[in-house]
Amino acid sequence: MSDQAAMDRERWSWRFESIGTNIGFVACFQNLWRFPYLCYANGGFIFLIPYLLCSMFLAIPLMFLETALGQYTSSGPIRAWKICPLFQGIGIATTVVAWWRTIYHNVILAWTLYYLYSSCLGGELPWARCDHEWNTASCLNSSSKWVCVNGTYIIGNKWDTYPTEAPRAPSWNSWDVAGSSDNPDRCAYNSPATTNPAQEFWKFNVLQQTDGIHDVGRIVWYLALNLFLAWKLIYFGLWMGVKLSGKIAYFTVPYIHLVLAAFFIRGVTLPGAYDGLRFFLYPNIYLLGRTQVWIAAGTEVFYSFSIGLGAFTALGSFNKFHYNFYRDSMIVAYLNVITSIYGVLIVSSFVGFVATTEGIPVNGAVNAGPGLIFEVFPRAFAAMPSSRVSAIFFFLVVLTIVLNSQLVMVGAFITSVLDLFPTSLRIGYYKGLFVLGVCFVNFLIGLSMVTQGGLYVFTLFSNYGDSAFPIVWICFFESIAIGWFYGVRRFSRDIAEMLKWQQIEWYIICWPVTVPIIALLVWIGNIVYWAPLSYFPGYPRWADGLGFCMTLSSMVCIPAGAVYSIFYHMIKGEGPTMTRLKKVIQPTIVPFRYELHVEPDGVEMT
Repeated sequence: MSDQAAMDRERWSWRFESIGTNIGFVACFQNLWRFPYLCYANGGFIFLIPYLLCSMFLAIPLMFLETALGQYTSSGPIRAWKICPLFQGIGIATTVVAWWRTIYHNVILAWTLYYLYSSCLGGELPWARCDHEWNTASCLNSSSKWVCVNGTYIIGNKWDTYPTEAPRAPSWNSWDVAGSSDNPDRCAYNSPATTNPAQEFWKFNVLQQTDGIHDVGRIVWYLALNLFLAWKLIYFGLWMGVKLSGKIAYFTVPYIHLVLAAFFIRGVTLPGAYDGLRFFLYPNIYLLGRTQVWIAAGTEVFYSFSIGLGAFTALGSFNKFHYNFYRDSMIVAYLNVITSIYGVLIVSSFVGFVATTEGIPVNGAVNAGPGLIFEVFPRAFAAMPSSRVSAIFFFLVVLTIVLNSQLVMVGAFITSVLDLFPTSLRIGYYKGLFVLGVCFVNFLIGLSMVTQGGLYVFTLFSNYGDSAFPIVWICFFESIAIGWFYGVRRFSRDIAEMLKWQQIEWYIICWPVTVPIIALLVWIGNIVYWAPLSYFPGYPRWADGLGFCMTLSSMVCIPAGAVYSIFYHMIKGEGPTMTRLKKVIQPTIVPFRYELHVEPDGVEMT
């Protein structure tokens, strides 16, 4: 990148654009999507101990490193890692992982748009009762249960001993299996399979789910339409650059936290909320002795802080050279941890309400991933007064959360590529066309996830393309590159030059020691406890093979980049062999220290 290109680079015009975009990116999405379920599955409140330790010794130092690198080089992930040519493949690897994530995350945006649309129309929420065309005979309303009468299961009132509805056979045709017995006055031990209205709305109406990835079926047209709208929102949020996407944070970040605060207050006042909160707040301390709990916590911090994706490097590249990113990093890190705990409390209260309303155990109301957002919360809203208003505000906030995340991730990918061609793609309308092309290509690939078997494809992307293996792999080599090859003291001086003061010694210890050790242990732990998707229904063995290719597409970039750098300097370099080898760890990029003397609107960004 030439000096003129670096000088023409977009910059944040006000400090809130930078910190607001960072908060919107990191402090919300994973806190509702993954973290609450992991707390429930790994001992409740006790899970916070390994999570906080891994945050302190691993995630926060890496977030600080990535942001500092972007600001120092004024470059996106690919070009920024020219600071240590031997590890330039790190930038390519982060860009590949970011690309995989942006494709399937926008499908979440499409699902959310459909739920928002469904919440706004009609009299009753469509997932409130079992009287729709997509419901099966196994579907039971929250007030119903299977009742044994004269040796046959029929639907009855959950709070009564007598049936209140006409007998209805389960959809899986197990009437004889479930209802037959040697004694005609008694039923068999196994009651018919049971589903709930929200689960069937999600599976049979929204997804129209098939039996496996081998049968993707047809494209679900309304999901495809919502996916197109989702990518249209991303395009219009990025085509004007960071000056527009940064200002979006003016509205989205306060709105998200105000609505979450309202849901927290509403959640803790619901019947049964105490049961859900008690399930989280009364931990099983013996689980701290299980290796799986520590591996789960170590893995979660990579997702919760969104490190290893190049996003913080891209965001940092829009800062001025002397901007105080240290302050922003600390604020974002602390808010992320607080929001994680805050999110668990919200989820716990609503899970307790669902369990009480439906008369089921608390742990039976918790789902992971999409099921938490698109099954558990809709079940709660269906049983609440003003259910439509609650559903609309909830899916609006989920829409805003995912949109914030996607604007940063897609923006990081685009920034990485634009930095490779600064004098061509950044000129005139070429940038807009490139952004349009990226969105259109990702939309076409995403169509595979809005088919009837799309959830299986979605899971393949999330379990392999965006799995812990490439992300932890990337972060391990980031710490090795800076801590041991570029030099931790050297990087510390670079940071001191930007901040105009010497930062604390904490990171100088973490980068070369704690980060690579913990990352390596987490990576090995994920290998030990890994289970292929082919162990689960709907995934043949070839799906794992395809998934491995997605995982290796990013991981291979780092060793391949190192081999290329060594061969390049050995062939093109001059001087003795050792001199040429030393050049592979010498920066081929210099910081751009140009500062504008007058900020837009007279606001100084410090």
